[in-house]
Amino acid sequence: MPRKTMPTVPRDEAVALYREGRSMAALARRYGVSAGWLAARFREWGEPVRGRRAAQRTRRGMSLAEWRRRADLPP
Repeated sequence: MPRKTMPTVPRDEAVALYREGRSMAALARRYGVSAGWLAARFREWGEPVRGRRAAQRTRRGMSLAEWRRRADLPP
């Protein structure tokens, strides 16, 4: 069976969308790859991957600084 070619994901576009708040799962669907594969590429590119808590805050529209302020945590 022939080997599949590596999918091409536009790095700058994917990173920009992720920074705007799109989820890893949504981006993976958009580019036809798995979320795990895409997260590995982000790590290779040096882009921090949000954990579950940060993703939930992002979905709620809060920045990390705002969440920390509301939760009364140090910056």
